[in-house]
Amino acid sequence: CSVHAQAPEAVRSAPTPAHAQAPAAGSEPVFATVGSTVILRGDYEAAVAAAVRGRFYHGRAPDAEVAKLRRDVGERMLDEAVLLREAGRRGIGPDATAVQQRLDALESRYGRQKDWAAMRDEILPRMRARAEEESALVRLEAAVRQVPAPGDEEIEDYYRRHADKFTEPE
Repeated sequence: CSVHAQAPEAVRSAPTPAHAQAPAAGSEPVFATVGSTVILRGDYEAAVAAAVRGRFYHGRAPDAEVAKLRRDVGERMLDEAVLLREAGRRGIGPDATAVQQRLDALESRYGRQKDWAAMRDEILPRMRARAEEESALVRLEAAVRQVPAPGDEEIEDYYRRHADKFTEPE
């Protein structure tokens, strides 16, 4: 989640983390559920609104493009929820140093604004949770990209087990 020039307003509208727990019965409507992860409708709408502002800041967006953007945002949120579950399954957590650096940068950037002091206690927990999610996703990506090249034995074994895939028709 990026914060733009109007930090207090931009941060206030930042979506709640995707790993939110199930809401109490009768509370806010649910957009999607991925395992035990619940994405609330309000979080989805906030993410869509932020995406619309970011992409169509110059004026009214065409309905077809907004519809596509809504699908893209929903898919991104679902993908992120699945990836966060996988990071948890693999025991991959956030980099505490990177998260703290990000929060310190936020403090130094907006700490002097008069609205910041009043909103700080509300904003920082959400920003910490978002920074932790993003850090865990970065670490998951790094882990899955660090796959060693197969050795000769592994290649030959694969070839023997899948010889039918290595033939050409006459």
